[in-house]
Amino acid sequence: MLSNPNKGKVHILWNGADYALVGSSWNPTNWVTKMGLVGNNMERTWWGGMRKGDLTDEEIQGCVVNFECGPNLSWWDRPSHGYYFNDFAVKYYQDHHF
Repeated sequence: MLSNPNKGKVHILWNGADYALVGSSWNPTNWVTKMGLVGNNMERTWWGGMRKGDLTDEEIQGCVVNFECGPNLSWWDRPSHGYYFNDFAVKYYQDHHF
């Protein structure tokens, strides 16, 4: 299903300031950065920045879309974890629904 971008896509809503995901990404037992923190096919660098990675299988690369939520959040809401229920996110879901 995912190998055909005309049949649908997976939309990743991500927020680089998400407090729950920031904490889990600095876990010294695995140092794994969560997809909701940086988006699909992105990885965190050792200095805290982000760069494009080679993490997604070539067969589905055109079927996954990143949507950065940070610019749509107020300064106070930036670290929130439930932003995917905010009005802008719901509108995004509705606009991209088949």
